[in-house]
Amino acid sequence: MCAIIDANVVHETVGNGATPAGRAFLKAMKPSRRMVVGGKLYDELKTNRAFREWLAAASRAGRVLQVNAAAVDEAAARLSGQCESNDEHVIALAQVSGARLLFTKDEALMRDFRNPALCRPRGTVYTTATTQDFTPAMKKLLNRSRCRAQG
Repeated sequence: MCAIIDANVVHETVGNGATPAGRAFLKAMKPSRRMVVGGKLYDELKTNRAFREWLAAASRAGRVLQVNAAAVDEAAARLSGQCESNDEHVIALAQVSGARLLFTKDEALMRDFRNPALCRPRGTVYTTATTQDFTPAMKKLLNRSRCRAQG
């Protein structure tokens, strides 16, 4: 399954603030299960130096798919006023790429991502809101089907 990481949890994946669940999320990104980035979210993620370095190496290894920023921005503009969260750009990335797994702690974004009117088929959320441990349920989410995202 293709995955998106929200900027509010990027610090949990690399560096001193990394959590077991955050590290496991990045480790699961492979050419068959890629992370998708693009548009405004890509810019937000790159502000974390350690993650930016991981992203560069993972991109070279085929573990990350960069989606056309103009397509994501266009989809985000169409979503204006429809999302409960202020993350239209994340929902737009999901729509454009087809990614249906999101790592976030943002409750409003979780509701948007699970809303079939915004994400069809609706998305699944990987979160550390209740625990930072890598649980069997999280492992199951990361072992889902292959990524079929479009660039």
